[in-house]
Amino acid sequence: MIDIKNINAILKAAAVEAIDAISYGRSGIDFASPSAVSSGSAGSDAGVVCIAISVEVPVNLKFSLKATRGLMISIAAAALETAENKIGADEYMDTGAEILNIAAGTCTKKILTGNFSLKLGLPEKNKDWSESGLNILTQCRFARDADDYIIFTIYAP
Repeated sequence: MIDIKNINAILKAAAVEAIDAISYGRSGIDFASPSAVSSGSAGSDAGVVCIAISVEVPVNLKFSLKATRGLMISIAAAALETAENKIGADEYMDTGAEILNIAAGTCTKKILTGNFSLKLGLPEKNKDWSESGLNILTQCRFARDADDYIIFTIYAP
């Protein structure tokens, strides 16, 4: 039912597609170079944005996005075609929620074998599944520079 063998590549492709679609290809992220950010240090940083979403049908998967606030502000500014100093918390959180929504939907459709209807929950801002006791299925990380990164994670019960 789930294509576990290719889940890492599928998540990476879905994440790149979502970020590029929202930012019109102007995120500044080098998708070819993996980030060296550790998931532990990302969670403790006060400048990190966390968003979570659940896939409820036909499988139970949890997706999360963690990103530095600076990177999310830059992506939101590109998406809204405005200056970064015009971007507030609502704009960058909404941008992150939309990126995760697109990535989770695209990824889930591609990892499911067969023709299934898909039910996604609503994105939950300021939520992260890392403390929930769920198992990490896969994770991908991208960086714009040494200070700005974005991490996508899929969890399963």
